[in-house]
Amino acid sequence: MLTSSQSYATYQGNGATTQFPYSFPVGKAAYIQVSITDNNVSPPATTVLSAAQYSVTGIGNGIPGAPNSTPGGIVSYPLGGSALATGWTITIQRIVPYQQNTSFVNQGGFYPQVVEAALDNLTMQTQQLASQVIESALPTPNIVQPVTFPANLAIQSLAGLCSVYKTANTQPTTMTGFSDMTGGNFFKIIIGDPNTTVAFTTWWSGLGAGSIIGHQGQSVTFAQGDVLDCVTDGTYVYVMDSEPMVPAILPPMTGLVITNDAAAPNTKLQVTSVSITMANALGVKLCQTWAAGPESPVLPAPLDATTLGAGGLDNGTLTANAWYYIWAIGDGTRINVLLSAASSWINVNKTFVAGYTYARLLGCALTDSNAHFIKFHQYGSKFLFDVPLFVTLSSQTSYTECNSGSFAPIAVAGLFQIVFFSASGQATFGFSADGANDYFVMYAPETGATGQGQFELPFLGTNAFWYKNSNLSGTPGVNVCGFMLNL
Repeated sequence: MLTSSQSYATYQGNGATTQFPYSFPVGKAAYIQVSITDNNVSPPATTVLSAAQYSVTGIGNGIPGAPNSTPGGIVSYPLGGSALATGWTITIQRIVPYQQNTSFVNQGGFYPQVVEAALDNLTMQTQQLASQVIESALPTPNIVQPVTFPANLAIQSLAGLCSVYKTANTQPTTMTGFSDMTGGNFFKIIIGDPNTTVAFTTWWSGLGAGSIIGHQGQSVTFAQGDVLDCVTDGTYVYVMDSEPMVPAILPPMTGLVITNDAAAPNTKLQVTSVSITMANALGVKLCQTWAAGPESPVLPAPLDATTLGAGGLDNGTLTANAWYYIWAIGDGTRINVLLSAASSWINVNKTFVAGYTYARLLGCALTDSNAHFIKFHQYGSKFLFDVPLFVTLSSQTSYTECNSGSFAPIAVAGLFQIVFFSASGQATFGFSADGANDYFVMYAPETGATGQGQFELPFLGTNAFWYKNSNLSGTPGVNVCGFMLNL
C-alpha cells in the first residue's frame, strides 16, 4: 500500500551535512536519481550524479513483501571531500520506468502482494508524471493579499508611478526616491538589496511613521529581484502582489583577451575587448554596448591590484594561492574593470565603486605562494597557463578522484596534456569525468613505448577528474594546460 504522495526530496546545502534522508519507497537502485543544483548561477545548473558519486540505503523498504515495511533510507553525498556548500541543493527522486510487467495466467495462483505491487507501481508512475507537470508549469506570481484599506485610500486616483532600486549592503532605516506619496498612488518597488531577503519593517521618508505592511498587518519578506506592486494611502505602503524579475540574456562577448601586464605582471592585468554588454546588478536591464576597434582597446589602462576601486581591487590586498575574478563594470556612460575574490556580483564589495550599477564577469586569475599573479592568457572563455601546472598522480589501477586547485571554481572543463613511458609491457593511462566511464584513454603497446596526447575533460560536478594507470615508469603526472570557463 502506497500511502505517501511524495516521490522526491530536496535539501539545501550548508557546508556540513552529508547525509540526506528520503521517506518514499524505491524498489530498485536503478530507480533512484540523485542530482545537485548550483543556485549561485543564472539559470541554476543541475548535474545528475552517477551511482559512484553517492551511497544509498533503504532500497526495497516499503515495497510489498519486503522485510522492512517502513519506506525510505539515506543518501550520503559526497563520499569524500567537502560537504555540499550553501547555495547548492541536492534532490533525491524516484524514477520508475513506464512499463507494466505484471502478468496473470488463467487458473493460476492469486497473490495479493503481486496485485498490490502492480498498483503501487502504477501510483508511482502517476506521482512521477504529476511532479513533472508541476516542474514544467510556468511560475505563478507570489500573491500577497492586501490588508483592509483605510477609508481615506482612493485607489481609483492613479496619481503617479515610481520605481526604487535599492543597492545598499545593509538595511537602512530610511529609503528615499519617491517623488509623490499622495494617497491613492500606485508604484512599483524593485528589491535590489544584496541581502538574501528584505524584511518589510522599514520606515519610509515622506510617510511619517508609516511602515510597509503585508497581509493582515504582518511583516513580509521578499527575495532579491522581486518586483512589488504597491499602493499608499499617504501614511502606509501596502504590498498588493509580488513576482520575480526575469533575468536578461546577455549577448556573447567578442574579442575578449586577458593577460598579465608586460611591465608589472605580478600585480597588473591587461583586459581588452571589442564588445562587452553588461546588465545591472539584478541582471534585468541591458546597458549599452561599449565597443572599439581592434587597434584601440576598450580598456587601455591595466587592472592594478595594488589600488582599490574601479580599475583595481574591490577590497583589501592580494592574498597567496587564491582565485580572483575580473569584472567589467559600468555606470551607463563609463566602463572600467574591477578585481574581486567574489565570483558573484551580489558578494562583490561595492564600497569603492559607487555609481557603477552594471557588471559582467569576464574571467579570473590565480595567485602563487607570493601573492603574485601566475602568468596566463585568456581568450574568450578559454583560460591557458603560460607554463602548464604539473599535477603528480600516484599509481592507480582503478579510477581515483583528483581534486586540483589548478581549476577556477567557475571552470566547466579542464585542458590536459599527458606523456607517459611504459616500464613493463603494455601500459595505459585513462581519464574519466564521472569515475565510472572512460573519457580519454592512452595506450603504449610494449616496454619502452610512450603515450601522449592533449584533451579536454568536462567537469560534471566539482572541479575534479578521475584517473587510472598501469605499468608506468616512475611517478606519473599530467600537465594542466588550462580550462574552459562558465561565462
